[in-house]
Amino acid sequence: MTKYSSEYDGNILFDGIDLRNITYSSLSKSISAVQQNVFVFNDSIYNNICLYKNIAEKEFDYVIQKSGLSSLIQQKGKDFSCGTNGNKLSGGEKQRISIARALLRNASILLMDEASSALDEKTADEIMHSILDMPDTTSLVITHRLNSTLLKRYDGIFVLHHGKLIEFGSFDELMKNKGLLYSLVLLSQS
Repeated sequence: MTKYSSEYDGNILFDGIDLRNITYSSLSKSISAVQQNVFVFNDSIYNNICLYKNIAEKEFDYVIQKSGLSSLIQQKGKDFSCGTNGNKLSGGEKQRISIARALLRNASILLMDEASSALDEKTADEIMHSILDMPDTTSLVITHRLNSTLLKRYDGIFVLHHGKLIEFGSFDELMKNKGLLYSLVLLSQS
């Protein structure tokens, strides 16, 4: 998806165009990523989100709300210094800064690799619902969280086991098939 490799069988289409025919530069403007491990500068929350660009206040407020940072900004202010590699912030606060950074790019595709792993379940669910409600955004979510309410919102779910795709379908289809996802969801609820 990110053109890490062009050696694969079949086709990956991006708005109907084969991925092999899209320049890396064009593709990178369309994709924003949120990763599990976040680098935070020894600077303000604002600069860590905006990456030293001037951002309209309305746009900043939007990404703060969507990323679940509103209470942190209210408590500490946007000029609060995060410390060396964010040592004055919790892991969840750093992840929310990464989410805000990604949303600020306003890319049409959002890749989220365990983007809420350091967040409590309630906060993670609120943020994910907020992101899934965003118009004109395709979200690709890598997660180990098995929240049925969220899983039902995904258009398609790929289930990997030992690096191999073993199931694909909607949440309802996969639950009906009673495969690995079905078993994992049942285990998570007990």
